[in-house]
Amino acid sequence: MKPTIALSSAHRSKGKEWDFTQLSDDFLPLDNSEKLAKFRSSVTPAEFSESVNLLYVAATRCRLRSTLPSNCQNYFNPPAGNVPSSLASGRR
Repeated sequence: MKPTIALSSAHRSKGKEWDFTQLSDDFLPLDNSEKLAKFRSSVTPAEFSESVNLLYVAATRCRLRSTLPSNCQNYFNPPAGNVPSSLASGRR
């Protein structure tokens, strides 16, 4: 029998997929530019890059539907006419 709920860290989710996923809110503070800048200045460029990559991995593990934390929703699903500048310019 397949489990109905599987708990996994983002690190352990690499290479796996589920029909439905739900992310917790302990990723990059994408909803707050001041917090994001503070975090970015507190880590090395490689560590920041790893944090971005980890969020990407976690957000792309679902086949059908993913529930994102509120601090990521507008980044991945921006309201019409309110595209984050990093998306509009093609950078992430």
